[in-house]
Amino acid sequence: GTATLSSRRRVDGVKGHAVKFTSTQVWAGAAIVTLNAQLLGGRISFFQSVCVLGYSIFPLDCGAFACLLLHALTRSFLLRLAVVGTCFAWSTRVSVVFFSEIIEAKRRALAIYPVFGFYAFLAWMILIMGN
Repeated sequence: GTATLSSRRRVDGVKGHAVKFTSTQVWAGAAIVTLNAQLLGGRISFFQSVCVLGYSIFPLDCGAFACLLLHALTRSFLLRLAVVGTCFAWSTRVSVVFFSEIIEAKRRALAIYPVFGFYAFLAWMILIMGN
């Protein structure tokens, strides 16, 4: 969804680069969040965490597609902001619940902060690509 949104207005030669850039951002962000959780003593494998983060991006993907439709219909930034904000909260909540179970309580905030930043970055990308 995010890759589609970022390549929507690009010329043919640049569309592939936009998709590669977005995919790289998602995988690099997931890898950084996962490594952070493991360094904080999380009881999870690298690939399991990357998969959970990938599944948690689904609400943001839905928000990206909704923004495509809203941009074509109304061009209302506030409406798109409300949709992306809701999807951001949903994605973040799913990941926070997951990471809260695998990280001990005294280090939980250190593990949750990068998750929040990762999804905030993706939500911001969805909002600015829609303009």
